[in-house]
Amino acid sequence: MTILKEKLWLWGQDAGSHHAAAGNQLWKLPGINKMEPAAGAAYLGIKNMCRVVMCGTPAPPFDSESEKLRAMHQVV
Repeated sequence: MTILKEKLWLWGQDAGSHHAAAGNQLWKLPGINKMEPAAGAAYLGIKNMCRVVMCGTPAPPFDSESEKLRAMHQVV
């Protein structure tokens, strides 16, 4: 039987990318996010990730980024 958690996907972007993108002026976000996508997925127990490039990171080649996501079931 499939459980809901197996159907969830995490939107994964680099830690702090919202602060870098908006210069923290547009969104007025407090602090800086330091959790990387793989750590966030592990914390939430999510095994699928839509890994995105934001503000030019991560940059190709994506070999080192792929290693970090090795525990994921599906990555797009």
